[in-house]
Amino acid sequence: MMKKIALLSLLSVALCNVAQAQVIVNETFETYADDAAMQAAWVSNTGSTTQTFLFDETTPGQPYAVSPDPGAVDGKAVLFDGTTGGFNKWGTAFAIAPTATKNVVLSADLAHDMLTSNKRLSVGLRYTGAVSENLIELGFWNGLPLGPNGEFFQFGYRTVLMPGSTNWQPYSLPTNKDQLFEIGDAAFHTFTATISVTDVTFTLDLFGDGINNGTGAPGLDAINVVAAVTTANGYNDLRFGGPSGVTSADPFLGVDNISLSLVDVVIEPPTGNADFDEDGDVDGRDFLIWQRSGLIDDGTALLANGDANGDGNVDGDDLALWQDQYAQAPPLSAINTVPEPTSAVLLGMALSSLALLKRR
Repeated sequence: MMKKIALLSLLSVALCNVAQAQVIVNETFETYADDAAMQAAWVSNTGSTTQTFLFDETTPGQPYAVSPDPGAVDGKAVLFDGTTGGFNKWGTAFAIAPTATKNVVLSADLAHDMLTSNKRLSVGLRYTGAVSENLIELGFWNGLPLGPNGEFFQFGYRTVLMPGSTNWQPYSLPTNKDQLFEIGDAAFHTFTATISVTDVTFTLDLFGDGINNGTGAPGLDAINVVAAVTTANGYNDLRFGGPSGVTSADPFLGVDNISLSLVDVVIEPPTGNADFDEDGDVDGRDFLIWQRSGLIDDGTALLANGDANGDGNVDGDDLALWQDQYAQAPPLSAINTVPEPTSAVLLGMALSSLALLKRR
């Protein structure tokens, strides 16, 4: 069972710095005049024209509070009726795969109405052809394992049909926000998957507010890294709805702001050494070493514990170095100086992560 800890969001900063993006899909649902136009773009596998329909802030009976409440609907979105099963698939052909210089980034806002249990809703990527490969989904899944204290999760992700994959796992949310009743409001939440050639980084931003709701500090609410490797076929299938088409108890599942892009990985000269497992690259496995070591501040830490700057400690400075070197080869030798964080925001996010480490 993965340790529960809300980690800062390194998604766009850590992976890309200043990067260019090739946008494959940028779906806000704002441009569709009616349900028929939306359903022509997002084709139902069951042929249903009533399973998905547009709604906005003025739609009577919609469960998501009017903006500016956190996580409220803003403009148009889609309600998905999960009781009938099935899914809606992006109707325009595409084919993408991560490379050494580009990550695949998938993001979506998904909503839970808090009125019924047994939610199943996801946005997902996969390869569909002679065989199915590289299946990635993120969203709500009621079949997640219970936590160590009997917690019941529904925020989850999975990677299957690819090397190093894992089935549905719960996000490592802070303990005061890891169950649905602790969220409190029917709301949209931002799920993101960043797919590199070595792993998949999943992040979750409750209410899409850029705040770690466990601490109140800037950042996201969870980050999890899975060492799943995309096979050569990549991805050609983008969909939302029931995970693998299964049914849900809820007719009011919300979907909005689906984005799919290829994002440049900007290589910068590294300082220090964040290749904690010394396998020749800096990736999600090194992040897990830093995470699992916890805070070490007695000067005894080694590279293998997550000490990137050689000062004998494991702390936010080492996390910042991992961020700078993600997806790069390590330097020839470690430089025993502490770099300045890339911005004041990054510093604040790192400190919030350390505060949680101290309380573990």
